[in-house]
This record gives sequence, C-alpha cells and structure tokens, in this order.
Amino acid sequence: MGPTESATAGASHIVQVCPWRGSERPAGKLAAMVARAAGASIALIHLSDDGAFLYLAGAYGVPDEWMRLGPTPVNATLAGLVLAQGQPIVIGDITTDSRVPPEAPALRLGVRAYAGFPIRDPGDRIVGVCTAVDFQPRQWSPEQLAAVDEAAQACTELVGAQQRTDTHRRFLEAILQHLHVGVAACDENGLLVFANDAIQELAGAMPPGDHIRDCAERHHLIDRQGRLIPPEASPLCRAMNGEHLRDAEFTVSVPGEAARTALADAQQITGADGRRLGAVVAVRDITDQRRAAELAVALARSKEDYLALIGHEVRTPLTSIAAYIEMLRESDPATAADDLPGTLEVLGRNSAALRQIIDQLLDLAALDGGHADLAREPIRLADVVRAAAEAAHPLASAAGVAVTLDLGAETTITGDPVRIRQLTDQLLGNAIKHTPGGGHVTAALTRPDPDAVELTVTDTGLGIPDDERDRLFVPFHRTELSRRHGIPGNGLGLAVCRAVVEGHHGTIRLIPTDGPGSRIVVRLPVSAATGG
Repeated sequence: MGPTESATAGASHIVQVCPWRGSERPAGKLAAMVARAAGASIALIHLSDDGAFLYLAGAYGVPDEWMRLGPTPVNATLAGLVLAQGQPIVIGDITTDSRVPPEAPALRLGVRAYAGFPIRDPGDRIVGVCTAVDFQPRQWSPEQLAAVDEAAQACTELVGAQQRTDTHRRFLEAILQHLHVGVAACDENGLLVFANDAIQELAGAMPPGDHIRDCAERHHLIDRQGRLIPPEASPLCRAMNGEHLRDAEFTVSVPGEAARTALADAQQITGADGRRLGAVVAVRDITDQRRAAELAVALARSKEDYLALIGHEVRTPLTSIAAYIEMLRESDPATAADDLPGTLEVLGRNSAALRQIIDQLLDLAALDGGHADLAREPIRLADVVRAAAEAAHPLASAAGVAVTLDLGAETTITGDPVRIRQLTDQLLGNAIKHTPGGGHVTAALTRPDPDAVELTVTDTGLGIPDDERDRLFVPFHRTELSRRHGIPGNGLGLAVCRAVVEGHHGTIRLIPTDGPGSRIVVRLPVSAATGG
C-alpha cells in the first residue's frame, strides 16, 4: 500500500517515485481520473520491475504521513495479493477480510475499502497494480470497478512506452559507457543524471543526483594560465547557462592522482519549445598527446639546448679544470705548493658544478622515466619549508633579498622527504637568484581544501615573459631575461621540480602576479592517513 510498496529490501534495488501531487506525467493524471471515476479518496498506480518490489508511477490524494513509512515487503501488502493471484482484489472492509495480511500497512494507515486490478504488459505479463482505496467501508459499484479495471488496461500502453524507453536508455548507456570519451549530463536543475566510466576515471566520482557545482568543487579544474576555475565556470555549468563550448582546455587535479589535461565540448540541451532540459559535456583526455607534443618540441630543441649546455655549462668548468691541471704540471714544485690551496678550491668548485649538472640530468631521467623509487613517509611540510629557508639564508643575505614565510597551514603529507626538500630548495633558490637586491621572496602554505595543500613561492624579481610561460618547466629552457642578466643556471632545476611534483601526484604551475616577479604554486595531495 502507498509508498511503502515502493520500498526495497536491498541497497542494489533502485526505487523510483514520481511526484505525489500535481504531477503532469500520464500516470499521475490517470490516477486522478481513477479516483474521480471510482469516487475514491486515493488512487495509486504501481509498477513492478521484478515481481518482488513495486515503485510508485502515479498517485492522487496520498497523505503526507505515508511518506514517512519505512520499507515494507511487497508480499505483506494488498497489492502483493493482486500480483500473487493474478486477478483483481476487491474488498469492502479490509478489517473483516481474511485475505488481508495481518501486517499489511493498509491496516495501520486506516484504510477500509480497497479495489486493485492487475496491470499487464503487451505480452500479458502482470507488471503492476492499479488501485483505488477509501477510509470508509463501502460497496464498490460495477461502474466504479469498471473504471479501475479500464485504467489498469490503459496502463498497458504506459508500460509498453516505459519498456521501449527503458530499452532505448539501456542501449544509449551501453554505447556511452564504452566510449573512450568522458560524457556527463545534468537535468534542468543542474543535478547529474549520467556520468560514464571514462569521465569518472578522469575527474573522480560523479554520483547521479549530485549538483554539478559540487562536482566541480571536488575536481579542482585549472585553466591554461594555471588559475583555478571557479565551480560556476566549469564546462557543464557554462553550458547550463547557454554557452556552447568547443575544445575548452583545462587540467584536472584529483587528490592522490596525477594531474590530467583535457579538452571539453559542452552545450545546453533544449526541448522542441526551446525550454532548457539540461546540459551535456564530452571530455577528451589529451594528457598523453600533450606530453608527446611537448616531448616533440623538447626533442626538436634538445640538440641545440644540449649543445649549448655542453658548450657553456659543462665546457666552462672542464676548461677551468684542464687549465689548472696543466698549470700544476708546468709549475715549479715550490711555487705549486704555495698555490695549491687556491688551485684546489677552483678545482673543487668546478667539479661540484659538473656533479650538479650530471645529478640533475640523472634525476630528471629517472623521475620522467618512472625509474626513481619515491619513499612514502609522513612529512611535516612546514618543517621542510623552514629548513629550506634557513639553508637559503646565506644566498638571500648576499643578494640583499628578504625571505618571508607564511606557514599557517601546518600540514603533514605522505611522500619522499628527500625529494620534497629538493623541490623546496630549488624553488626558493630559483626565486632568490632571479630577484634583484632589495626584493622580496615569500613562501606560503595554504589548505585550499581538506584533500590538498599548496606551497606558493612568490618573488618580486624579473618575472617570466608571456611567450615563455609554457616552456618554463621544459628541460634546458632558460628565459631570455635570465640569460641577459647573467643569472647562473642550466635550465634543469624547474624541470626536476615538475618531475618531483608529478611523482607525488601533484601539480606545479606558474600563475600571473599583479606586479613584477613571478608566482609558482605547487599543489600536493594530503594523505587521509597522515593529513594534518
């Protein structure tokens, strides 16, 4: 009876309930006609998908308190009798009829009169019950019962239409699920009605019924300029507002997963009358293609860059080492002994420069190739930043650069302590080197959400030209400003930073600043087991 007959006994069974009153659906209108024709207080149209459970397809006059009833097995209901016997059940007073199950909810709800007729599908299989009930004992007239019976027969057309719709829906879902392109759709209220496996693998869980703004908040979309995309500007939200998107590029940052780059096509879904019905988005994961394109560009430039590296960064210390060795060979032993401390200092300095280049090249190759073993240990990120700032203090003092820390987010992450320290050292050192005397470098930790922490390093230095922003993390690349100002470096530091961050399933990006200088933001996932 009532909504209790739509209850399920297991979580895997999906209950569908149409609006109780004022429904514009055919089943709701038919229920209203049944109630009027039968002179009944309430009319219900239930359909069954498996013979064990019913869902309410249409209703008229249902009291609000019925909505608060808990699950009730169909075999304990009057509608269950109709399904079990395959014939109408007509009762003038259910309190005196022995066929009524003692636990039938109709008894608790005060129902007295009941008339239920089976609904059959086009194949003559019983698939539901058309019911009229009243709160007073009564004798149903032949005309009233005929009205309920005719309504049950009319429901056959509804059932056939529903089965055809369900078949089409299943075909469509099967097709969409097997696409490599991610697809999601929402209704006119912005609630998700479909999300295939491909889009959930890319962006994370998108349960049906969630609002699209809530999904966008969880998925942390980043635009091409490295800025977080607000939820209302996500592709599906924009499509809901009438925009037609084509190849909108963004990066998806999901906690615990490597960042992915994608292109989205999205548009509004409208009815024949132009009314908004919802929106749909199709998303293509282009991470591999983009990485391949970047690699192709890097390879195209690598010959010249590598030769430049060998010609300057490697050849210069090697030339110095060779010159001092030759000088030692040709020097008088007594003179050589006097000059030995200074000579050893020069040789050590140049050897360290060569070692650094080789170490960075090996690091980059191991990290990019996935051959580096990254530890998974709890790391207090604020402690790492403090230690890196302390280590960078001599460099900052010599350059006349002030370093400020803003470590309000005391966060513990899971990762490789050595690599995270390497990352922090590089970012601070790079910012200090590119900031003229009297400038300022800031390192800040923030928690934009419970699942992630962001390390932001901002400087008031030379900045990055717009046409070089997309190459900042490419191996061997050095900006024109760095070269012009004679700032030492080999173009490998930020490339190693990118590899370390991606190895920790994070993102690193350059974002615009209001004034001179640059701002680099590293976003790292916070482990649920060790999150601070």
